[in-house]
Amino acid sequence: MYRVNMIYWRIDYDILPPMWRTDDSKFIIINHEVKEYRGLPEEETLIIPEGVRSIAPYVFSDRKYIKMVVFPESLLSIGEFAFVRCYGIKTLILPKGLKTIHTSAFSRCDNLKDRNPFN
Repeated sequence: MYRVNMIYWRIDYDILPPMWRTDDSKFIIINHEVKEYRGLPEEETLIIPEGVRSIAPYVFSDRKYIKMVVFPESLLSIGEFAFVRCYGIKTLILPKGLKTIHTSAFSRCDNLKDRNPFN
């Protein structure tokens, strides 16, 4: 017979630095980067919180009901496949200071009207 010791870590979110959590617990943000999204699958409007500088790869993938994404003015980059297969996206509100959008960030977003928002 083997005995396995299980260790469970409990994170006290009240003592974490402010950029590790948001008032809206749908976003997991570490070092100013959105790492995970825990919102409802059927949400249509996505408003990313101010203070976010980048979006990690695949964070919002397969969210087919999102129709509009509002990015914060603080955003600098959007990672690869961040919104892959978000078929419902029609509108992006991009900040003026955005420096990098990975070429595959919005791949398979078939309803996105303007594929090159910087032109």
